[in-house]
Amino acid sequence: MGTESRTGTGTGTDGEARVDRARGRVFGEVAELYDASRPGYADALVARVLEYAEPGERPALEVGAGTGKATVPFAEAGTTLVCVEPDPRMAEVLRRNTARFPRVRVEAAGFEEWPRDGRRFALLYAATSWHWLDPARRRDLVREALDPGGALALFWNPHGVRDPGLHGALAEVDARPRHHRDAARRPRVLLRAGGGRLGRDAGLARGRVPRRRRVHRPARGPFP
Repeated sequence: MGTESRTGTGTGTDGEARVDRARGRVFGEVAELYDASRPGYADALVARVLEYAEPGERPALEVGAGTGKATVPFAEAGTTLVCVEPDPRMAEVLRRNTARFPRVRVEAAGFEEWPRDGRRFALLYAATSWHWLDPARRRDLVREALDPGGALALFWNPHGVRDPGLHGALAEVDARPRHHRDAARRPRVLLRAGGGRLGRDAGLARGRVPRRRRVHRPARGPFP
């Protein structure tokens, strides 16, 4: 998956979600070019996510893995990964790029239709792909996939959010003050790089971490 803009979506209706996912899969038409030209993710970002999530030997789930721009650095860090990618052409490149990592499993399916088969994960992350998921279903699907207290990491490449209005809206939501409540059993949410995204009903408490490296812990409201 990739990102440019969410123009034409935003209300979360089933029809709009279908259109959004269809647009997201156009990258498969130029999968090799996508793989050669899209920027990757910093090792420091990967280290920060793993430090926060502490998956250990437990597997992590990557949603919308594309051709592996984030997969490879997570795999190089020793993470056991299940990578879900809806476009079979992108998944083919992803398999090639991760062939040297025996702990990486690629499954070609959309997250909304993906057969989880009861598996749960210590970490779920979406690298420049969260906005392509069905906004009416993604929160529940994440909760079902995560172990209790598991971590959700949403991050965007700084080159990905090109629309000034969208970038400004994401920055405004990320900076919005929130009230802390105990949420020991709720998924932890980490947002980093290029502007993290929280929904209007997020209800997340802002953690004490350096600027542009904020950790959010869900309170009563759901994450986006």
